Amino acid sequence: MTTKAEVELQTLEIMELLLPPNSSKLFEIIKICKENWKCSEATVRKRYTAAIERIKHLADIDRDYLYSEALVTLNDLYNRSYEIERYRDALEVIKEKNKLLGLNAPEKKDISIKAYKELSDDDLKKIIGEP
Repeated sequence: MTTKAEVELQTLEIMELLLPPNSSKLFEIIKICKENWKCSEATVRKRYTAAIERIKHLADIDRDYLYSEALVTLNDLYNRSYEIERYRDALEVIKEKNKLLGLNAPEKKDISIKAYKELSDDDLKKIIGEP
C-alpha cells in the first residue's frame, strides 16, 4: 500500500519529468515510473493526471500574480506621471492599462479587395510569395 507521502513524491517526480529540461512524453513517463515504482500503468496515469492538474494550477497562480503586478506598476506609473504634471505620459499609461484590462474595442483591420487594388503586380506577387 502506498502512503500519502509516497503519492506526493511520485506526483512531484512526474512533474519534474514533464517540465523542462526533461519535457518527457507520457509513454516515457509510464516506462520510467513502472520501472522505478513497480506499479501498474493505471497508477502512473493517475499520478500523471494529478501532476498535470498541479502544473495548471501553478500556472494560473503565476499568471494572476503577473497580471496583478502589471496593474500595480501601471497604477504607480500613472500616479507619478500625474504628480509631476506629465499628462501625456499619464494618458499613455491609461491606454496601456485599458489594453491590459481588455477595455478597448477590438481593432478592425481593412482586408477588403479595395486595399489591394492600388498594389502593383510585383507587390502582389511578393505578398503571395511568388518569385
